[in-house]
Parts: sequence; structure tokens; C-alpha cells
Amino acid sequence: MPAPAASMRRQVLLGLQTALRLILGNPTYHYTVLSTSVTTEPGPQITNISPTQLPYFVVEPMADGLREHMPAGRVRNIMQCLITARVDAEQNPGSASQKMLAWENLIADIEVALTRDITLGGIVIDTRVLEPQPASDIGGGPMVIVVQPVQVRFIRPYGTP
Repeated sequence: MPAPAASMRRQVLLGLQTALRLILGNPTYHYTVLSTSVTTEPGPQITNISPTQLPYFVVEPMADGLREHMPAGRVRNIMQCLITARVDAEQNPGSASQKMLAWENLIADIEVALTRDITLGGIVIDTRVLEPQPASDIGGGPMVIVVQPVQVRFIRPYGTP
């Protein structure tokens, strides 16, 4: 018996993960992401990730969202996701301006990666990168954390996961 297909919500998370794994440096992006540095699973605390794994991303669903029932037994879902990412500032890493630059560059990379294909390979009808949470300083070290909400819309048959 074949394994059951992944739920739409799981497919969305995997689609976001795949898009982020395609951040591959110049000329389009500021950073290069290792395929092992994007996860949808709980794991180590993002602040404890080795610098060799950076930038590092955790993609997870949020409790917020919306469901609209449509004709013909279909449901339109608006799924809220959260991408939490970490990178270290380069060159004078304790400098607030360098940390802000790293924050802005990582947000730009996330935005470009997720808007190259807003259908996530044809599994959704729309992907929106929302306003990120304001940057917060994590002390005098180089660590920069980005908290980026994302909204994804998809249609599924009623009663399917």
C-alpha cells in the first residue's frame, strides 16, 4: 500500500523550505544557504546553531489563518507561516549598522526566494511575504535574527488534510 500523500499544509511548508534552499549567493542573493540549513522540524535552538550552518532557517505554521468554504465542496485556506532565520553580521560584527545591514540583506533574500514562484511549484495560488518583525539586537555579538511572517493561499477539497 503506498504511503499517504502529504497534507496541503505539509506541502506548503516543504514548498517554502525548497524555495529558501535555492538562495545561492551572487548575483541574485546576498547569502548562500546550505540545504541542511533550512528545516520544518523542531530542532536545536536557533541561537545555538554553528556559524558554519548560517544562514539558518526554521519554517513553521502559525495558529492564525482563515478558511472560506466555496461551492463544489472546496475550501480556500489562508495559511500563516513563520520563518525564523539567523545570520551573523560580517565585518565589525558588534556594530549596530552592520547587524542592521545583515538583517536587511537576509530579509531581501527571503523576499526574492519566495516571490520567484508564488505558487510554490503549483501547489498554492498565492504566497505573500508580510512585514517582518523589527530587528532586535541580541547583545554585542554578531548574531542577527529575522522573524518573517508569510501568508500562503491554497484551495483543497473539503474533508482532505
